[in-house]
Amino acid sequence: MRLAVLPLVLAAASGAVTKHEYEVRNKQDCHTEYQARKGDILTVQYDAFLQDGTKFNTTEGYEPLNIVLGDGAVLPHWEEGLLGTCAGEQVVMVVTEDTQKLFYIMAVDVITRILKAAPTSNHHYGILLHSQGKCPEANKIKIGSLVTMNTTARIPNLLYLKYPEKFPNSNVPTKIGEKGALGVKVDESIDTVRAGVSDIIQGWDLGIARACEGEQRKIMMSVDMAYGAAGAFRVIPPQVPLVLDVDIMKVENFAGLAASEDSRSPRRN
Repeated sequence: MRLAVLPLVLAAASGAVTKHEYEVRNKQDCHTEYQARKGDILTVQYDAFLQDGTKFNTTEGYEPLNIVLGDGAVLPHWEEGLLGTCAGEQVVMVVTEDTQKLFYIMAVDVITRILKAAPTSNHHYGILLHSQGKCPEANKIKIGSLVTMNTTARIPNLLYLKYPEKFPNSNVPTKIGEKGALGVKVDESIDTVRAGVSDIIQGWDLGIARACEGEQRKIMMSVDMAYGAAGAFRVIPPQVPLVLDVDIMKVENFAGLAASEDSRSPRRN
């Protein structure tokens, strides 16, 4: 993805940006707790166009772009446009460089927030000036890692959700919604899964990527990154975003252990 970021960096270095304007589409009206803030990791899909309509950059066919808000890795006006967005929203931006206009369409798929960093080691206490080190590779989530985590799932913008007890085969719940509500808790479970191999829904996988054992993360994801049009039978209705609070309990980077199955947890069936 270095090539995808390169035009953004070059534009900043050239000093040619004179004006920018943007609008947010597909508004989700999420709670302020779920809006992107500095320090959050945003998983973004984007297309970039020249004034004549030529697409000069894209994430299509590549991994999505991961942006840490506030670290200065992208243009300041990108950060401005993405700050305060909700998962599932789209930022459309026009940047004028002298007489040339550039057009960007950015889709915010997942917002990941580190709530609690992994505990630091006291092995060299009193010797090292800075005790906070990097996460040991053995404790870092990679593709294929066996991860045990406690996960609480919540559907934002809902006040009430209940499936009819008299009709156990019905997948149509009674819902009461409110824009900006924290949402309804629909599941809490301890799961052991393989990371990065489609064992869990895509937004969940992206949200725990590169996490360290002992970390706690909040993962806000769009409808498409959650259960989409299908939903999860009598747990997650169709076409709803999802918020997960995840406690990374254990990370094992060796093969041989099978992932447990739980039909009530927010996992891919």
